[in-house]
Amino acid sequence: MAGHHGPIFSIDAPMATDSTGSARALSDEGKAATLDVTKSGTELVLDLTLDAAWLHNAARRFPVELDPTITIQPDSQDDYFHGNVATDVGQLGALANLRIGDSASHYDWSAVQYDLSAIPPGASITTATAGLYYNNTYLSTSPSTYGTSHTIEAHRMTNPWSSATQTQALGIDPTALSTLTMTIDNNPRWLTWNVTAAATNWYAGTQPNYGLIFKNQTETLNSGGPAPVSHNYTADTTLLPKLDITYNTDGVTLNQPVTLHSNGAELTWSQYTGSLSGAPFQKYDVHRSATRNFAPSSSTLLTTITDPTATSFRDTTAAANGTFYYEVVANSSGSNQVQVALPADGQAVKTMQPGTGQSQDTYITYWNNVTACNNFGANTDMSVGTDTNSISRGLFAYQLSDIPTGSTITNATLSLFHYNTVPNAQTLHPYAITHSWSEGTGVSNPSSCTGNGATWYEANGGVNWVTQGADFNATAGGAVTTTANEAAKWHNYDITSMAQQWASGSLPNLGVLIKYDNETILTGNEIDYWTNNYTAAPTLRPKLSVTYTDGSHAVAPTVSVSTPAAGAMVTGNVAITAAASDDRRVDRVEFSEINRLDGALHDHLELGRRHQRQPLLYGEGLRRRR
Repeated sequence: MAGHHGPIFSIDAPMATDSTGSARALSDEGKAATLDVTKSGTELVLDLTLDAAWLHNAARRFPVELDPTITIQPDSQDDYFHGNVATDVGQLGALANLRIGDSASHYDWSAVQYDLSAIPPGASITTATAGLYYNNTYLSTSPSTYGTSHTIEAHRMTNPWSSATQTQALGIDPTALSTLTMTIDNNPRWLTWNVTAAATNWYAGTQPNYGLIFKNQTETLNSGGPAPVSHNYTADTTLLPKLDITYNTDGVTLNQPVTLHSNGAELTWSQYTGSLSGAPFQKYDVHRSATRNFAPSSSTLLTTITDPTATSFRDTTAAANGTFYYEVVANSSGSNQVQVALPADGQAVKTMQPGTGQSQDTYITYWNNVTACNNFGANTDMSVGTDTNSISRGLFAYQLSDIPTGSTITNATLSLFHYNTVPNAQTLHPYAITHSWSEGTGVSNPSSCTGNGATWYEANGGVNWVTQGADFNATAGGAVTTTANEAAKWHNYDITSMAQQWASGSLPNLGVLIKYDNETILTGNEIDYWTNNYTAAPTLRPKLSVTYTDGSHAVAPTVSVSTPAAGAMVTGNVAITAAASDDRRVDRVEFSEINRLDGALHDHLELGRRHQRQPLLYGEGLRRRR
């Protein structure tokens, strides 16, 4: 391709992976899947093969995932390379985890390139932090390196690269930007490096943005290292490699909308301060486009606000089921852009993922060998299921006062992220709690009896449940069924029926209880979910999404012709009068001819018949993508 540097597309080596346990060790064995590519005329033929011996091995854990991937010109990329094998190319393929460290035979280096296009022009970068998410996965070594400490360096890449690049062609600045020391353990978290110098130069254009490479400070074979998630990780895309940049700008911060209507989002943003230029406030211009990273213009303008304290706007002019991008321009400085996917016509969606103090969640535990008063309301995680001598249940509650009373609820889903491997196949159900309760302030380590929150016996300090283990409606919501050795993922509980009862007023909204169907005590038979107190990765906190009918509609543009009157016979020069209206604005009205005379009469026209001119509404009308 003329002017194109590097491959137009790449086909990663396919990967076959089976289910693994928590704090997982990745082996350095050969891949179990192969992909052959041959040319047939002008076409490429792909032949995908899975190794039969690997598949039928008695040690194989099912389910098995087979993933061939074709990547076309990505905005960003990641891969890992064998640092001690000059001619090896990228090794990631379809693997969900990068590798940093040293296996029995290779030095593993992970490279990541970032897309900086979302940073608005004129920004002044103050800090930049590269983040890789460690999900308890590490390099397999013998003996195991679990519990060992590793110092990892971040270096700037100095040459273009791709998955097809050989190690010997990688350009690496020998001076580390920063280092991180971490321990291989069972604590999922973000690993972060300060890369402000590199990001500042990339943004300014003084250095090309080829990304970063991460490697052990000291390379020693068989010393191990972490395997953070790659761009192939599917359990939650907010955990993919990232670059967090803090910058000073006159632009405001546009928040991700909580409520989306079929005809637009409810937007909120920070107030203008002029912190960079000191310029006085003039206006907020709110823009919307169907194109990512769009340039705000008169064609994308929704409204202009001249009150500096007015930091919200409800869009009512978008098309249902559309994907759109919003931006707020303060004076002339743009904000970040946010993406939304609007619901069906007449519907609204409210998605809540609150932090500490903005919702309630905790878990209550029964021990068969002691009467315990422990509360866990301030814990960052919770357990549901059974363990040695114990049974645990989860409690959750959200405020839904913004949803109009009497609304028809079409869907309500409570989503919980379990971060450790599920030990056994289980079925869980949600139930509507029927007794008021409090979250409390206790934690599991050190465990204490705070006397101010829910326990197995009390709904609040001094107030007993009617039935030990919490009072709840016998009718369950939708089931969640797990498989043995299930890897970290979201569990989505359907609570539509109980949310409808809350909205109609037939049942008070006192929250949701989650429990196993079979609570027979079994050691190590628990699922671990993050709570609203989890701060290491807030996007993994519990969230509730409710879809309800709100009657929102985007009003179609209208146009009418008053002169000449309908059915009138006209000749010669005719004055045409038209009117147009829209729920946003009308830029102009133009007229196009259905039939016309150009010097001579067309074959399909007859003398004495009427020929019409039809008005077309432009800009915010018929041509507009709402």
